[in-house]
Amino acid sequence: MKKPSFAGYWSLQKEKKGLLIKELCNANGYLRGETNDLYSATKQAMDKYIDKNKLKEKHTYPLFLRNDTFRVEKAKNTNEFSYWAKIPVSGVWGGVGVPI
Repeated sequence: MKKPSFAGYWSLQKEKKGLLIKELCNANGYLRGETNDLYSATKQAMDKYIDKNKLKEKHTYPLFLRNDTFRVEKAKNTNEFSYWAKIPVSGVWGGVGVPI
């Protein structure tokens, strides 16, 4: 029996990385009032934990995720990584699955 090919998995990494970087940039832009294209639960979490009046100018803030919006699952049928995380991203139904 042949092992499954991971060619599709590797080609999607650039897209996933791009979506996550876009979401992080949009989150930091949202804090500074530059953009509004952000997952709604992420907006709520960032409003809750960051005071917009005390922002550091050149600081990149992390992406705040609510516990009910993402999930972590044990990876099956692979030795490359141990777990998958589904990260919510604006415009992508179901979020983006990334190995961790």
